[in-house]
Amino acid sequence: MDKLVIFGDANLLSTKILLQEILSIIRRRDDICLAGVIDTARSDPKGKVKRIVQFLVVNLAKKIFNPHEKFMTKNMSTVNLYDICRKANIEAFIPKTEM
Repeated sequence: MDKLVIFGDANLLSTKILLQEILSIIRRRDDICLAGVIDTARSDPKGKVKRIVQFLVVNLAKKIFNPHEKFMTKNMSTVNLYDICRKANIEAFIPKTEM
C-alpha cells in the first residue's frame, strides 16, 4: 500500500478543500492511505470561536455592502484542518522550527 503525506497551510481555505477532496478519493481506493498532514503555517491554528466570529463578520459585511448576497450558513472557514484530520483519524503535524 502506498502512503501519502499532504503539506499545506492550515490557514488557507484551499488546503482544507484539497484535504477533503483527497480523503473522498482515498476512501474509494484500497491501494493508498493518508499517512499524515504537515501544517506548513508553523503556527497554532485559530480557535473554533475565533473562526466562527470571523465567519459571521465576513458574511455580515457582505450582506451590508450587497443586500442581495445570500448569507452562507455552511462555510469551510468554520472548519479547521485539524478538525478534518481528527474526524478522519489522521495525524496532523506542525514542524518544529530550529534557529
